[in-house]
Amino acid sequence: MSTLLGPVSTLSRYREESLYLDFTQEDLDARVVFSRESAAWEFNGDGILMRAAPNVWPLEHDPATRQPLGRPHYGLALTNKVTARKHNPVSVEGLSNPGGQTIVSIVDDTDALRAAGLLELCTNGMVYKIDNSASSSSIGVTISGRAGNLNPHSVSAFWRGAGLAAIRLSGVPGPNYEVPSSYDRTKRESLLPTSADSATYASLAPGAVVYFILPQLVEGSLAGPVIPGDTLAATSRQPDTAHIPISGLIGASEGAMVIDVYRSAATSLGRYATLYNATSPGSNAIELAEAADSSAIRLLIASGGAAVPVAGGAMPLGAVRIAAGWRIGRAAISMNGSAVAAMAPASLPLLTHLGILSRAGIYRSTARAHMVALFPKCPSDGQLTDLSRL
Repeated sequence: MSTLLGPVSTLSRYREESLYLDFTQEDLDARVVFSRESAAWEFNGDGILMRAAPNVWPLEHDPATRQPLGRPHYGLALTNKVTARKHNPVSVEGLSNPGGQTIVSIVDDTDALRAAGLLELCTNGMVYKIDNSASSSSIGVTISGRAGNLNPHSVSAFWRGAGLAAIRLSGVPGPNYEVPSSYDRTKRESLLPTSADSATYASLAPGAVVYFILPQLVEGSLAGPVIPGDTLAATSRQPDTAHIPISGLIGASEGAMVIDVYRSAATSLGRYATLYNATSPGSNAIELAEAADSSAIRLLIASGGAAVPVAGGAMPLGAVRIAAGWRIGRAAISMNGSAVAAMAPASLPLLTHLGILSRAGIYRSTARAHMVALFPKCPSDGQLTDLSRL
């Protein structure tokens, strides 16, 4: 992943912004209301996987580079369907064992876990080990926990070892990979189960040895955040929401918004920012969202009825800056310095809140919030293009 977007230099030319939120800083603006009923785990600036208390929106960092990645947002609840112990195992219960204790076991791997920043969570130092070093045949180990349906699923785990292996979905063929010598998170995403009984599956080539911890099976197109659990049951991370009251910060007759996100994978139904009326959000809102069938950005304006879209261009992966402006008779959008696309709304909604990143359906968040700025005036087309340049 690349580093953060550069400074928002163009905003300094239009210093009339009424709200500027930088989500890459440690201190979050006190006006932001974030809700998540469960704890969460994210890597901090020291490369350590740390617990974020309920209702705390952590600043996520790249565990390798220690660079801040922004504020992760996952929208809907996520369930890790693995029913073996995800961390702190005390036995191999929940794992199939094709060759007895000489093949599948648990071992103390404290030093390697500490080096990977995982010891704050994996406190007993134990991990699963699959040893196929003495065999001339490939083996497979199933980790308990059914997909339960045929929707896309994603699997992941932290692993290290030697040789060729893969952690994937049972019944879904795929290649083996060179196992890293130190812990790294391996992911296979947006896999289609062959049956509701499909489960997380480790395949090892002859001679391979794999140590792994935090196995995960989630429904959706991305592996998502780490969802731990030291019991023999599926575990869930509760939905999260982030919003800020904006009454008095933006006018009723015109305005503008600029948002920076880092988009890590293609998705659909992504809502990047939504200005809405809290009493009737479905019919009174201004929204930057992806078209469900094309991953193109759209500006949608609903004023007492269904949303009317302004179609922007297809969204690239990586750093994206989107600028939108509106007034009665004119609404326009520009992305990464592109020419504007526009329409002519007959009316505008009364806006009370700003919602930051949300998702719908099985498509999980692929973006992290970096920056949002609101402006009380609608810029010209040239200014809008200027504001959207990276």
